[in-house]
Amino acid sequence: MSADTKSSTSKAINAKSVLPARPNDLNRPVNSLDDDNTAAAEQNTVKDLGQGQRRWHIPFALKLGVVISMIAIIGAMVLAYLSITQHLKLLERQSDAFGETIVEQLAGSLVEPVFTDDQLAIQLQLNQLAKKSAVYGVALYLPNGDLMSQSGSVGELSAVDEYSQAKPDESISTAIRLRSKILPAGHYMAPVFFSDVNAAYAVVSINRSAMRMAFYTSTKNLIIAVVVICFISIVSAYVFSRMLSRPIYRLLAISKAAREGRVQDLPGANARSGGTADWNNEWADILSVYAQLGNEVNNKREVEKLLQRFVASDVADQLLNGNEVLQLGGEVIDATVLFVDIVEYTRMSESMEPGEVARMLNKYLSIFTSCARVYRGTVDKFIGDAAMIVFGAPRADVDHRLHAMACAHAIQTVAQQINQKRKSNGLDPINLRVGVNSGQMQAGILGSEYRMEYTVVGDSVNLASRLCDAAEPGEALVSESVYNNGYYSEVFAESAGTKEVKGKEQPVKIYRIRSVSDPKSWMIASLIDDIVTAY
Repeated sequence: MSADTKSSTSKAINAKSVLPARPNDLNRPVNSLDDDNTAAAEQNTVKDLGQGQRRWHIPFALKLGVVISMIAIIGAMVLAYLSITQHLKLLERQSDAFGETIVEQLAGSLVEPVFTDDQLAIQLQLNQLAKKSAVYGVALYLPNGDLMSQSGSVGELSAVDEYSQAKPDESISTAIRLRSKILPAGHYMAPVFFSDVNAAYAVVSINRSAMRMAFYTSTKNLIIAVVVICFISIVSAYVFSRMLSRPIYRLLAISKAAREGRVQDLPGANARSGGTADWNNEWADILSVYAQLGNEVNNKREVEKLLQRFVASDVADQLLNGNEVLQLGGEVIDATVLFVDIVEYTRMSESMEPGEVARMLNKYLSIFTSCARVYRGTVDKFIGDAAMIVFGAPRADVDHRLHAMACAHAIQTVAQQINQKRKSNGLDPINLRVGVNSGQMQAGILGSEYRMEYTVVGDSVNLASRLCDAAEPGEALVSESVYNNGYYSEVFAESAGTKEVKGKEQPVKIYRIRSVSDPKSWMIASLIDDIVTAY
């Protein structure tokens, strides 16, 4: 930036008239090329965290319905089991009470016939009782276990029609001899005694088929009831699970909307106040919290977008994240600085309206920004018609020298093609000059308590500015520290000799960039086409 082409005063005056607008046409190709700094990449990252790694899962409503159904079904089955068990015990107690009553009455009525040895009377009473439908058979045993008289079927096979009535049951005879109360199921025994003398034992075999039929019927009805209850439980569980899970799904939608900052999409919430329109319970409080969170996320993103328009996106991200690197004073780093400005800007601006000056500056500053972002550079500041671009800070870059030289060549290539288009339209060319230098520099937050900015300072930065002033129109000069004796085979440069630079006691050896073999050439070609087309 030589003094014969423009003064710092004229730059400051013209810079005040430049609005920080970014033409959509010029900004659009950059968004398609930059993978690190755009807001779209950040939003895609958020979506990937929330959805890209999500695996298949059972819906919450289905899980809740299954749990409720299983609890209801298990409860119904346990209740049915307890009911059946208690019913069976009740029937057995009733059967035992009935059998004991019958056999005791029989033993009492047989006292006189047994002690008088009236066989006819004994057999008549046994026959009369055996005719009852509730009795399979009755028998009278002597104390030694011998069968004295019998009518009907008595014994373990008493319910079988072909069972022989004449053959005594050994288990009953044994129980009588041993005075045991263990008899076959459905059999009841009572002693026939008089004056403490046991003359015989009466045995009754009760027909328990009616009891079993009642038990089977009640069990069948209970099972049907349990099946109906299970079916109703499943249907009810589905309905209730849908009702209970609806707030969960709404809360999920709210949290997603809050995470993405879409406060206007919060169901039942006012985007400004976070109020609820249709909930009057605990969910309303949760909804209001998420609505507030959504507002905060939305405001934070608006601040990020606004901050990135005035501060480099890398710097904005680190400032918002509270990165310790961006502290007051900063640190000494090895980086590369590129200065680019418009040749004879002061002379051109004198013959142009302020609005035309602003539009021209916006176009070229957008070109500088686009090329910088492709090569991982950070636009440190705009100085009137000039731009200062830093490579290797605040984002570390081991190839910051190569990227700076490639960016310088890309800027001049874009300018040459734009000049060809201007020439075909009968307009004067607008030439640029670029200076690049690398070395140790201080990077960090500088300024006062009222105004701060992230920047780099040092002798290496000043030399880059001096090289930009020394460059000819359309020329990109780099120092020895950048070119490094042809260390980068991708760059072809020729020696431009040495030049006396203000502030340097010794002449500085410089090189002129002629071409760069860049793997991103297809990207640059697309970028150039878009910029030239939009110019």
